[in-house]
Amino acid sequence: MSAGSRRIDGLALVLVVALCVPALWPLLSVPAWQSHDGLHHIFRIAAFVDGLRGGELYPRWADGLGFGYGFPVTHYYAPLAYYLVAALNLGGISILDGIKLAYALGIIATALGMFLFARRTLGPIASLVAAVAYAYYPYHLADITMRGTLTEFMALALLPPLAWSAERIAEPAAARLGGRIVVFALLLAALVLTHNLTAFLFLPALALYLLLRFWPAVRRAPLRMLGGWFAGVALGFALAAFYWLPALGETAWIRAGQASGGVDDMPSLLTPLAQFVSGSLIQIYQPDAPAQLQHPLGLVVALAAVVAIVACGARWRLLDEPVRRTGLAWGAVALVALFAMSELSSAIWSVLRPLSLVQFPFRLHAVLGLALAWLIGAGVDAFQRASLPRPVLAVAGAFAVVLIVISPLGALSLSAQSLPGHKEPLDASQINVTGMSEYDYQTALWTRLYGGVWLFEYMPAWVTEAREEFFLPHAVAPAVSLPLAATVAAERYAPEVRVLRVNTSVPFRLSFHAFYFPPWMVRVDGIPAPVYPSGALALASADMPAGEHQVTLEYDGTVFSTFGAWLSLGALLALCGIVFISHRRAGVALVVLLGLGASTWLWQASAAQAAYVVQPVQATFDSQISLIGYRTDRASYHPGDTADVTLYWFARRAPTENFKVFVHLDAAAGRAGQADGQPGLNFSPTTRWQAGEIIADPYRVRIAQTAKPGAYDLLAGMYRTQPVQNLPVESAAATPDNRVRLGTLEIVSP
Repeated sequence: MSAGSRRIDGLALVLVVALCVPALWPLLSVPAWQSHDGLHHIFRIAAFVDGLRGGELYPRWADGLGFGYGFPVTHYYAPLAYYLVAALNLGGISILDGIKLAYALGIIATALGMFLFARRTLGPIASLVAAVAYAYYPYHLADITMRGTLTEFMALALLPPLAWSAERIAEPAAARLGGRIVVFALLLAALVLTHNLTAFLFLPALALYLLLRFWPAVRRAPLRMLGGWFAGVALGFALAAFYWLPALGETAWIRAGQASGGVDDMPSLLTPLAQFVSGSLIQIYQPDAPAQLQHPLGLVVALAAVVAIVACGARWRLLDEPVRRTGLAWGAVALVALFAMSELSSAIWSVLRPLSLVQFPFRLHAVLGLALAWLIGAGVDAFQRASLPRPVLAVAGAFAVVLIVISPLGALSLSAQSLPGHKEPLDASQINVTGMSEYDYQTALWTRLYGGVWLFEYMPAWVTEAREEFFLPHAVAPAVSLPLAATVAAERYAPEVRVLRVNTSVPFRLSFHAFYFPPWMVRVDGIPAPVYPSGALALASADMPAGEHQVTLEYDGTVFSTFGAWLSLGALLALCGIVFISHRRAGVALVVLLGLGASTWLWQASAAQAAYVVQPVQATFDSQISLIGYRTDRASYHPGDTADVTLYWFARRAPTENFKVFVHLDAAAGRAGQADGQPGLNFSPTTRWQAGEIIADPYRVRIAQTAKPGAYDLLAGMYRTQPVQNLPVESAAATPDNRVRLGTLEIVSP
């Protein structure tokens, strides 16, 4: 490539990035916007960050969700996009801003990736138009603004580079083929780890494209061509096996895996042909329309594609051979995608039951958007070969680009997202345990009012209590049980590791306030003990022998996750070997990068050991419930701050009343703050507790702006509401008014 060509490509890349700016602008209008899945991702990422802060390299258990019972969200949901936002958050950027930044990076990466792919066969101007058409494909912007599907949108940015890397494997006499297979495998693994459903849809489309595009070469050298692609696919899936193998093999362990609905409804989600294309040049988004009508093909995109196809046909003989073969291949892929999304394919969706995994046929816009964007770029290439004056071509091209940009943005309007029961827009200060419980409540309320198999879809299958009831006070008072003759002390309580000290004169059943899930492992003095679900809420439980023991509950490996982890590790070592052999410097850099990553994680895991230490307390209320520890997020605060205080309870017997809890911050100068309510931020009432259960109970204590600097006593207690009366407490730290002095917090001057 000449110096002049490189300058033109550089200018085109700058223009591609600049043309992405209008798509970023709406994201700045509100802190967070209303969308179908936006809140899901916000609070799932918050739980994911908590897991990382707890020292987990790959947090699979979202401890704060499900009203504190926890869900195995990222045991099944692809985590790579969450890692990106979590890394930004750990670096000091709020989760809301991190999501916006991830979307912004995704928009730019989508355009740049498409330019890179199109540039293999098209000129710089044609590739620029293809990049803009792909970035502004209406479904892509709907993914951000209407659907709020961060993971699917980020996956769209990987599709053009994945196609680009697959084409490079097919190049005749490709030098350093191993390195090209590695690049393809890494991109494929990233796609699977970002959004597995997009990978499920795109790989067959990519295979069809490659076979049509390179059929003559495949016929001449099938072993080399197919072998290179199969090697890349195998290596890519092996790299991601730590995620997809347990997610696929253990699907039956959650409610989503047992949902019977979906496949029979798929034909009803197909778009009627008469309504397949939008009727307006300005794309109208309809979030409340039936699913099959929510995402019509943009009229501007459709017209541009038709004009491009006509132009290519008129200038067919003038087009280069690679452009012709690529155009035919993407044209075939586009026709297949159009057919699959339309009502013409109803019989196929009904017969091929695995297709129901995609949930919505409109997800095939991921394939259609790439195909049409490339065809639009090819149309520009054909026009450039016409005998038209350059100024005419320049004006026409600029007009087309402006129309492609304006069409999906013209009617776009974002409304601020609020938490249920709040009028103020959601902001970073609400992304905490309280906000998480309010988000859960919105999901629960929707479940109670409308049902839906995909609500609380990550609830473990062993829970027999109704999804719309498990957070409410028990309708029937549980039978009174005898007080447990046991002493329990909480030592460490992280999202996926809980450490207790248990001393009991008689055996008893110890339960954790966490849904049972097979990866949970209980060790008594280091020896594994059988874990089983107990009660209607299927709490993770184990039998405690008499004596004094250290008890650990840890989210451990299963057969699938262990095998997947070893498979991924083996693939990573193989990848490092290939890179080291074919690109020695790159191999050294990769090893150094992996070493830095491992060191960072070990440092974070070490820091997490101290962050989740529980301060011991021994206090028993009304001979029913013991307070066994507490933890604060830090030791000192400023006036106006919020102190996060977690209390740890041990139910000596199943309460028959719904008690309330208070937390006070007192000094001689007066009360600086307090919190009051039912346990579990009002969603884990004590009539749901069972004998032998350990409960982590969070509170947020707002410190008054007028609080004077100094040391304040942190006190807690439990009380009846009818009549209002503190429960009697037995403790060396008890006060005359039946409160328990936990420790002191320091309030310092701003």
